[in-house]
Amino acid sequence: PLTVMKAGTEALLRQEREAQVYVRYLTDAHEEINRMTNLVNNLLFLIKHKEVGKAEEVDLDLGEIVDRQVQAFLPYAELQKVTLTLSKEPVAKISGVAESLHRLVQNLLKNAIDYNIAGGKVAVSLKPVANTINLTITDTGVGIDSNDKDKIFDRFYRGDQSRTATSQTGSGLGLSIVKSIVEAHHGTIDIESKKGEGTTVLVTF
Repeated sequence: PLTVMKAGTEALLRQEREAQVYVRYLTDAHEEINRMTNLVNNLLFLIKHKEVGKAEEVDLDLGEIVDRQVQAFLPYAELQKVTLTLSKEPVAKISGVAESLHRLVQNLLKNAIDYNIAGGKVAVSLKPVANTINLTITDTGVGIDSNDKDKIFDRFYRGDQSRTATSQTGSGLGLSIVKSIVEAHHGTIDIESKKGEGTTVLVTF
């Protein structure tokens, strides 16, 4: 992002341009700043996440966390022409770090919306199963190529960005962060996907 902004700025400073050229550059720069902000926030979170100790864990209502994030993402889903729904049952509280669990749900929801199609759907489900809590997020999006599936949790791996349904391509840290949060909370994560049909993410605590 910094390279893009630097090159654009240098080009504009060489000679005076028409107003629409400046508007176009500022629009592009705004998108790049958003990407850089997201990247820096993710990197800072990873650093902080390594330092989180057991003392910070408290009993949390995962249902409340999921509900709040779904409500927060409804406008974004609507903007991307994606229908976002939530089905949840009462679940037991879990011991964890609130900020981390909020980030986990945020990252999964944004992926499900960004890698979707216009008119697509994202269904979120939270329910108890035996002695576990299952958080499932299913989308009707573009799916994951079989060549990418084994690498999607690697840091900075982004696969084929042409699959992204929005201009807000990520830094390749989202799923790496998700996995680290799940493991820190003694959970598991499993992803099932078929290219062109959609993806289901199952997080079990």
